[in-house]
Formats: sequence, C-alpha cells, structure tokens
Amino acid sequence: MGMKERRAFRETVRNAGKKTREIARKLNPEPAISKFMLNHKVRKLLVRDGDKIDWNAIEELVEAGASPDVKCRWGHPMLVDAARAGRIDVCKFLLEKGARVGARDSKGKTALAAALETYKKKKDFSGVRLLLENGADIETAGDYLGSTALAIAISNQNIKEMRYLVEKGADVNTRTFAVEKTALMSAAEKGDLELCRLLLRKGADVDAADHYSKDTALLHAMDNGHVDVAKLLVMYGADIYSRNMDLESADSTAYRKMPNIEIFFKKVGVLHNLLSNEKDGNKGSVSGFAESLGYANGGSYKIFMSNFAECVGA
Repeated sequence: MGMKERRAFRETVRNAGKKTREIARKLNPEPAISKFMLNHKVRKLLVRDGDKIDWNAIEELVEAGASPDVKCRWGHPMLVDAARAGRIDVCKFLLEKGARVGARDSKGKTALAAALETYKKKKDFSGVRLLLENGADIETAGDYLGSTALAIAISNQNIKEMRYLVEKGADVNTRTFAVEKTALMSAAEKGDLELCRLLLRKGADVDAADHYSKDTALLHAMDNGHVDVAKLLVMYGADIYSRNMDLESADSTAYRKMPNIEIFFKKVGVLHNLLSNEKDGNKGSVSGFAESLGYANGGSYKIFMSNFAECVGA
C-alpha cells in the first residue's frame, strides 16, 4: 500500500469515528460520568485540612453516584474526616448513603475515634451520639491513651452523657487515664442518686478507689455531703472502713462531718457483726434471712448487702 492509499485509509477511519460519536451524542446528549470519575473528583476535593473541604460539592457528587466510602490520598475515609471536622450534618448524610461506620483511616482510627477527639476538645457529644446510634463500637478508643466515650464523659463530668453511655452498654468500670476515676465516683461526687443506682445494678465496683487520693465512691459522696448516695453505696456493700491516702475512712468522716449518717453506719456495723460472729447469741435471729440472701456457707458481707439492697428496692 502506497503513501496515498494509507492516508486515504486513515481519513476513512477518522470520519467513521466522527460519525459514530455524532450518533452517540444524538442518542445520549449528556453522557453519564462513570462512578470511577465521580470518585476521582471526590478524592481531589478531600484535602488534608477537614475544615477547608468543600462538603457541599462532595454531597452533590455522592448524590450523583460517587461512593460514600471514598478515601483521600492519605487514606482517610470521608466519614472519618467529617467526624474530625465536627460536620455532623455530613456524617448523617454519608451514613444515610451507606457509608461504613467502622471504616478506618491509615492510622487505624474510626469515625467514632475522630468524633471522640472533637468531644474531648469541644465537649460536643452530638457526633458521638449519631455514630453510636448507627452501630459504632462503644468501646472504641479516642486517643493513644485508650480513652473511650465513657472515660471522656467522666473527665468532662457530664452526668447526662454518662447515663446515656451506660444505658447503651458501656463498661461501667471504665476508668479515666492517670486519675483512674470511675463513673460511680463521678456520680457519687455529683450526688446523682439515680445514676449511682443504675451503675450499681449494672455491676459497678462499689469499692474501686482512684489513683491519687485512693478515695472510693463512698468517700466522694461523704466529702460532698450526699447522704442518700452514701447510704445507697453502703447498702450495696461499700466498705465504710476503707481508708484513703489521708487515712480517712467513711466512718471517721461521718463522725466529723455527718453525724446524722453515723447512726446508720453503726447499724450496718452491728449487722455485719451479727452475721460474722458465730458466737454471737443474736445471730440466730437473722441467720435465716442471711441464708436466704446468700450469706451463709462462706458468702461475703458485700454479697449479702447487695442482695439486701435489691430486696428493699435500693
């Protein structure tokens, strides 16, 4: 084939291609952009600083068919970036579009972990609540210290959020970093009787002490004058003789600060002695009651008091 023939052949192919494209345009004047291209456009919008991301443009692209799980160049899913930026509206939109609530970024963090960072800094709980209601793991750590949602709520001393997390199934014996404070200590310190009761019924350790002062929930309640909370804790088996770093116990604190509860403590001490001392002639009067509540045959005083508290509706 000569030069002229080759040129003529190429021209024929080119014209055929043009005609094919013209026919395609007539049949589909506005060809749909492929999902791959939509995802590529989303990826270009995902900059490192979440506050500078054009979330409105991203929502439009997701509505057009882009995946809600697109990751940026640094391996961060959109949901994680939106949670970190505090954009609850975007998180809600992405979850409605099917974004995976457990998706992790390049460092292994989930959207809930990012929301916990925002919660810790700004005390904004709405992102955490949204993600938990959409199936996020409640025991997810929000930082390298291992702080869960409940641990941060304890640090923030927010009773309402603590109650929500406990009802959602958070570990009631979770401790904060360093101070090692529990939800029960915080609730006792604030004097929230209902939250204390909820925590105790879910198995909170009534004699857990914090790291620095060695104060138990009972001592926190006593120091802040919450008599009803102190009585509830004792009914659940709190040790009134447990001492903190200053060698103070609930018993000695009652003598100095709250004489009206001292009589209650004395009655508890008498009951303990009746159940513990086999030589005591009065034991027979309560032995049947104690046996029915699991104290007999080596049962602990704490078990007895916990069962007793359940019987009297404490």
